[in-house]
Amino acid sequence: GVYGSPEADQASIDQQVELVQTGIRGKAPDPDRFNLADFEIVQDEAGRPTQMTCPNGQSVVVEPGRTTGFLVHFDPLLCQACPFQTDHRCRAKGGKRDPRPKLSFTQQEVNWARRRRRHRAFQQEKGNLRAAVEASIRSLKHPFPGGKLPVRGWFRVTCLLVASAAMVNLRRIHRYLSEQNQPGRPEKRSENAETAVVQPARRSIGTVFGARRAGLQPLSGLMNTCFDF
Repeated sequence: GVYGSPEADQASIDQQVELVQTGIRGKAPDPDRFNLADFEIVQDEAGRPTQMTCPNGQSVVVEPGRTTGFLVHFDPLLCQACPFQTDHRCRAKGGKRDPRPKLSFTQQEVNWARRRRRHRAFQQEKGNLRAAVEASIRSLKHPFPGGKLPVRGWFRVTCLLVASAAMVNLRRIHRYLSEQNQPGRPEKRSENAETAVVQPARRSIGTVFGARRAGLQPLSGLMNTCFDF
């Protein structure tokens, strides 16, 4: 995918966004040996690794390297009984001075492993995430003639796009709740469950348009300003 890069990884961490690639270019990892994506890595808010779990279930604390990167030391007694060490699939190896199996890696390798794990999870899902994203953009542009905005100017364009996105979200919420209430389905969603879905959407839309009261507010004045051209 074209979005896989160190810059995109850092930007997604800063914005707390889960970036899922639909395809990964480059040489595929060796299927006969574990790579870093086969290890579960816990990261802090800044994206730095704090804990690692091997494919056999052994969890260890991530330590900073002497110069750059990070390293982990596994328990040699547990590793001796591990079948993955016996068939040489695990990349953690012990040294001459320190018999503990060690694994060293960099921050870029952690980000790479994170993207590859998301890509694996994406391949196991039934739906097509990329098609859903493209359908969302199509729904956003569909109300406008030729898929182009009929206004100019930063403020008017922003108002028009925000209003279109709000209507797309409301239509999807309404369709979802209507399907839940159709006859022949399991128990209807409770009122609290519906409120948990609808109320946050109303509050977010009210915040965007500067609403002072809870819930949706009439947008006639704002839309008149946007379309007064």
